[in-house]
Amino acid sequence: MPEDNGAVIYVKLLSEAVRKVGRPFPTAVELRGHIEKAGFVDVQQFSFKQPWGPWPRDKKLKQAGGLFLLQAETGKTVAACMRHRRANG
Repeated sequence: MPEDNGAVIYVKLLSEAVRKVGRPFPTAVELRGHIEKAGFVDVQQFSFKQPWGPWPRDKKLKQAGGLFLLQAETGKTVAACMRHRRANG
């Protein structure tokens, strides 16, 4: 996505906010390390498409995107505002 995309800006600002309050988002590499350190073996990592709305033609991606958009419009807004307020005053 381009750097001026709203989703990219949102994620960058949210990442900065959680880092300021000492609760950074773990990366996939960090999570894998924690899982392996806990004793799990043959840990596999997958990437998948996650649309931010019901725009895809594929039925499953359309449903996933619609649910993600609903969650983004409700829960993420509240959580992001709380984190920004705590980090930036």
